[in-house]
Amino acid sequence: MLDRDGDGIIRGHDLSAFFDAYVGESLTEEEAASMIAEADSDGDGAVDLHEFQQLTASAEILSSANSFTRSHRAALCRVFNILDADMDGLLGRDDLRSAMAMSGQPLAESELDAMLAASGKSTDTIDFSAFCRLMGSILI
Repeated sequence: MLDRDGDGIIRGHDLSAFFDAYVGESLTEEEAASMIAEADSDGDGAVDLHEFQQLTASAEILSSANSFTRSHRAALCRVFNILDADMDGLLGRDDLRSAMAMSGQPLAESELDAMLAASGKSTDTIDFSAFCRLMGSILI
């Protein structure tokens, strides 16, 4: 979903496309580059899977969904609802698997495990608060 061109890394243009498509807001080149730089630990100008996993595993940046502004929270809610295909208020394996497959980036079970583990929850689901923490670690 974030790796729009499927090259295995997230660059500024991938992040901009994600914001346009799922958040409904446009990023300037500088904003996208700044966000990428925050997670780019090896300085190559992109975020690879390892850096992404490190980022989501250390999602201490935001301690709760209340840290978002009202407009950010509304945008995240729209994205969450798009991903929540069965509309049960939780993102489970099937929701994540479907969303990633539709984006052209099917995930292996180990990648699904990593996404769910990064949420900080001990279950195989991600609720809206955990989703906000994950997204906060990516977006801020």
